Amino acid sequence: KSAFNSAMSYTLKRAVTGSGKEIKIDFDQALVSMGTLMPVFEGAATVSNHQMTFNWKDNSGMGNAERTDIAMVLVYSKDREAAVYDTEAALRSDCHTGLQLPEDWQDDELVAYLSFCSTDGNCVANSICLPISVIEIPEEEIDVQTESIDTTHKRILPDKRKVHQSRITVHSLSAPPNEIQTYRCET
Repeated sequence: KSAFNSAMSYTLKRAVTGSGKEIKIDFDQALVSMGTLMPVFEGAATVSNHQMTFNWKDNSGMGNAERTDIAMVLVYSKDREAAVYDTEAALRSDCHTGLQLPEDWQDDELVAYLSFCSTDGNCVANSICLPISVIEIPEEEIDVQTESIDTTHKRILPDKRKVHQSRITVHSLSAPPNEIQTYRCET
């Protein structure tokens, strides 16, 4: 909570420009998390087929960065003023993760953020706004599988004794709080 409050204060001071009806947000300067954990310095995101893929270089051992730090990812749609995110997406040492996007976001202008949290939850990194590349796959090149494949994966995060649960939450900045939808899938 304090990391969010710090990020909000920073955003209001440094990423919001203008006044009155002319207020704008500089999304490259905005932070969705703020703290003293070492962030990544080399990261990028690609979007293809309703999926945002995050890639980064593992900088474990640099400062207080550890292989077991948990990646937190967020994608914001400027057009819908809504975000989807996963606060337990992967480990720092995984160097990549994906986030499913709503199908109706296909042509939206998107912003992607990557951050990390220590396994004990006491230390959070400043979020990084990542450059996004769009990969378009022609329909004739999309391979559709017709057989059933077992894709059950279990990964226990460090110091946790439960199956990893992905949480994807859609927040609309213009909707009342009781209209927030949370989707949960167990893997």
